[in-house]
Amino acid sequence: MGYGSHLLNNSGCNTTSNPGYNGEVLAAGGIDSSFQPSASARHSAEAGDLPLKITDQMQATQRPFANAAFVAPSGEPAWKTIPSSYMVAKQDHAIPPATERFMAQRAHASTVEVDSSHVAMISQPEATTRLILDAAHSIH
Repeated sequence: MGYGSHLLNNSGCNTTSNPGYNGEVLAAGGIDSSFQPSASARHSAEAGDLPLKITDQMQATQRPFANAAFVAPSGEPAWKTIPSSYMVAKQDHAIPPATERFMAQRAHASTVEVDSSHVAMISQPEATTRLILDAAHSIH
């Protein structure tokens, strides 16, 4: 399976796990479609280095993915005008680490790499804190 396919294939996708959620109203009108990965797909793709108890909680509290998040333009990237930092998660199965490295390099970001899943801020809090503090100290 390719990166992100854990989340996008039909067997790992559940559009009814959040009853009453009918999609987002788009700025241009209409309703956006959405999907919610299964708990096992979320764990496998996003957070394989966390206990199931934590990923089950993530599953229960996070909104479904909105299709607009993948297709709507985001505007001018902040990294073009401000210093940036990036944490590459070497065990990420949602965004390939090579893609993360490309994005960091394009942003001329100060970069660290951790042996982590997609949610490094949860599984690697010390490394995340160091990155944030180093970024803050670099602008003084």
